[in-house]
Amino acid sequence: MDTEMKRDDNSHSWIAPLPFKPNCKQLPNNRTQALHRARSFDASLRKDPVKRQHDSEFMTALIENGHAERASVLEPNSECWYLPLFGIYNPQKKDRIRNRIRLIS
Repeated sequence: MDTEMKRDDNSHSWIAPLPFKPNCKQLPNNRTQALHRARSFDASLRKDPVKRQHDSEFMTALIENGHAERASVLEPNSECWYLPLFGIYNPQKKDRIRNRIRLIS
């Protein structure tokens, strides 16, 4: 990994590869669980327009700032792991949402 790290002169930041172990065990397909969680989260957002607006603004900002990107289409039967999203509200800051990404095993 030390040889693969590089500095991006445009953004003045460091870029490093993901630290995957060689010959690691393949993760199980969690598409069903992730879809269930996404539908549940979508239903929650539909019930609360303010929460929906906050989530939309937050996700748009993540993509526009380069902190996230849209996933590319995968080849059939290729390994993947879905990261379900959920929103977290602080009762003291009801006008803001903080999205979290959580691995579900």
